[in-house]
Amino acid sequence: MQRTMQCNICQGHGAVRTPTGALWQKCPICEGAGQVTPEPAKEPVWYPLQLVVPLNASLTSVIMIQNEDFDLEFLLATYTNAALLITILEGGKPWTKTPQLNTNQGTVPISLVTGNGQYPFPIYPAYRIRAKEQITITATDQSGAQNTLNFAMFGKVLKGTATERTPGT
Repeated sequence: MQRTMQCNICQGHGAVRTPTGALWQKCPICEGAGQVTPEPAKEPVWYPLQLVVPLNASLTSVIMIQNEDFDLEFLLATYTNAALLITILEGGKPWTKTPQLNTNQGTVPISLVTGNGQYPFPIYPAYRIRAKEQITITATDQSGAQNTLNFAMFGKVLKGTATERTPGT
């Protein structure tokens, strides 16, 4: 259930005077309802991760979304060598943001999923990740040398969206 509050423009009446003050018109903020549903405040947040992947091996780590829902807006990464495959799981399931034609359970070349510091990969519209969700990142080196991956998710947390979750939801 969404919380509503009295519109502070019309003071809950649903109508305001026209600019001349002679007539009444429907309140443009609450559209005549007298009540508004406030949008949660948004704060910018980075979720960074660094993996040092051994040559021809895989390494897995987890990013834990904190106590508020997170709207993912950009993915970016730097890496030693582009011969790096990446798998992203959200709550244990392959991430739906990976290319549709991929047949390898969400494992794709990193250059297809992330941008870099100069040109981050935009996610539009922003992708909502629920509070306390785990994002599992697995990087697999194919370069034959150690590969350092600096991975980051940038977006905004939605203040006031902390939710109690039961396991499996």
